[in-house]
Amino acid sequence: MTRLQNLLILGICCITFAGISSASVANVYIAQSSAGAADGSSCSNAKAVSFFNSSSNWGSGSSQIGPGTTVHLCG
Repeated sequence: MTRLQNLLILGICCITFAGISSASVANVYIAQSSAGAADGSSCSNAKAVSFFNSSSNWGSGSSQIGPGTTVHLCG
């Protein structure tokens, strides 16, 4: 393989894996009970702890907890 082919393959892999890793939400805020808009965007808009405990909220979807997600606990 030529150097150009190697760079092309590397570029395609980087783009592919970047899309996969950014599929899940980056940060989610959890509190004992929901607050504000309850969208998980901050402690003042925290999702209820039941969101964290539900297996349907775990995965790689755009609103799910997955690889790379930081879960913040609000108290």
